[in-house]
This record gives sequence, structure tokens and C-alpha cells, in this order.
Amino acid sequence: MSDEASLIPLKRTRESLEKISSNLAPFLALLDRYYNQNDNSNGERSGDKNDNREKIDKQMVTEAEAAVALAIGTLRYMAARLKGSAKGQRKNDPLRLELDKMRKTLVALKKLDKSANSNDKKRKGDA
Repeated sequence: MSDEASLIPLKRTRESLEKISSNLAPFLALLDRYYNQNDNSNGERSGDKNDNREKIDKQMVTEAEAAVALAIGTLRYMAARLKGSAKGQRKNDPLRLELDKMRKTLVALKKLDKSANSNDKKRKGDA
């Protein structure tokens, strides 16, 4: 019974990693499409601006980059905790400050997206 209880934190960590992985996959796919859409078969950038490639919204790309940065910071925090380090636990720790900055960036992006959507709805209502 005590062996099972000692494995609970490890199981929770594994579940958290699986959740991060599944939530991060769409962002990584978007970034992959965005950064690799202009590559030709030789891996070189094509200069043709009239190709029929997918147009990806810059705000979506920025949000995906911020989400990936937050996930990486969270994984760094988890790794430090698993190693027994106190890194990121103090309020002024660089890792903590970086995570807080990424969270604020995501919140700001969400607010910007909401305001852009409400402005679009207002314009459509005026037309």
C-alpha cells in the first residue's frame, strides 16, 4: 500500500506531461505550417508571392509562440522541482518572472483577439 502511495506524485507528473503534450500539439502544428509553408522541395524559401499557400493569421502565430514558450517554461519548472531544486519558487526568481511574463502575454493576446472580434462585429453591423 505504501508503494502505491509513493507513486502518486509520479503518476500526477506523468498525467500533467501528457496533458501538456496534447494541448501543445495544435500550436506546434500551426507553427510548423507557418514556418515551413514557404519551403520548396529543396528546403529553400520560395520568393513567389503569388503561390496558393495557406494564409495564417499573425495573431494566431504569436499566440501559439507564447503558448509554446509558457509550456517550455512550465516544463523547466517541473524539471527543477523533480530534481529537488527550489528554482522558480521564489517570487523574484528568473524562471518565475519568465512564466509570469508569458502568462501576461497570453492574457493580453486574448484581450486583443476579443477586442478585434468585437470591432469586426460592429463593422459588419454597420454595413
